[in-house]
Amino acid sequence: MTVIEPIPETILTARRRQVLSAVVDKYVRTAHPVGSQTLVTEYRLPVSPATVRIEFGVLEDLGLIYQPHRSAGRLPSDRGYRAYVDQILPGQIGPFKPAPEWQQQLKALSCDIVQTVLEGCRILCHTTGYPAFAMFAEKERETVQAVYFNPLPGRRVVVSVYCSRCIQQPFAVDQDLPVAQWQEASHWWTAFLSGRSLSYLQEPMDDSLVDRESQRIPAVGLGYRLLRSLALTPEPRPVVTVGLSCVVSEPEFHEVEKIQGFFALWENPTWLTDLLPGVWAPRQQWESVWVSIGAENKLAQLKDCALVACRYWIGNNPAGVIGLAGPKRMRYQQALSAVASLAQLLSETLTFSFS
Repeated sequence: MTVIEPIPETILTARRRQVLSAVVDKYVRTAHPVGSQTLVTEYRLPVSPATVRIEFGVLEDLGLIYQPHRSAGRLPSDRGYRAYVDQILPGQIGPFKPAPEWQQQLKALSCDIVQTVLEGCRILCHTTGYPAFAMFAEKERETVQAVYFNPLPGRRVVVSVYCSRCIQQPFAVDQDLPVAQWQEASHWWTAFLSGRSLSYLQEPMDDSLVDRESQRIPAVGLGYRLLRSLALTPEPRPVVTVGLSCVVSEPEFHEVEKIQGFFALWENPTWLTDLLPGVWAPRQQWESVWVSIGAENKLAQLKDCALVACRYWIGNNPAGVIGLAGPKRMRYQQALSAVASLAQLLSETLTFSFS
């Protein structure tokens, strides 16, 4: 993953910011190289086209724009997009305000975190026109709310641990205990684990406590072995995606190889776990939103893409990440505002429902 260093403020003057911002804005809207006369005319720049071409030369030397071929207009580079996002956009975006209808849509599903987050992805996709994704917290970070042991015929037991989502696993057991025993064990483990993270079960417990309760309720001891096994079983972080078809209309994906590569990634979105926050370095201007552009993405299939993502929380605990994927020629102002707003509202909704 390439790290793009910021341009010093003394070099990226106000005029150069204005020219770079106009190049990015025009290219985002048209997908065509941008000329100096166009910028002066459409953006009412208080300088001549000749002056703009001089600034083009400086911005090219800085690696912020480039000319795809002789006599063509200019295009923003990865570094140009990064300078735009980090050094120009922060002064243009006001406070994040979620749309009122978003709250109603999320509240209607708030008893089910998976459906709530999935609806959040649908809202993002519908609002921006880009594919949306979300990733849930690692299993061990989940806070336990309830434990249930459901015995089945043939000495099998389904263990269900309810956190912000339900984590289930079936087990074969060597004892045939009555249903009432498993119900008592469910109550005991719910009371004992409530408020603790699932990682608590990954460390050995005080055997004397479990042994003492097992004498009274044998299913408690057997339940401990099952719960510990569930906690130690590796599980990929769940990921949901929405709106893959949105990229088909983008010019960057008209080439068959590019769209096939992006589709292949989207069909197996576990790659997101290697790219999302925790790996990305947060930008100072966007303390809660991450943007990864072009060469910053370590996967070749994403070299023409940008990702925008933000954590969402349940109380004080990070619960996952939600975001957008699209071309580098992304409408960044809209994308950053929408992702930050939705993550904020998602946090408020889930905190009210699950904390």
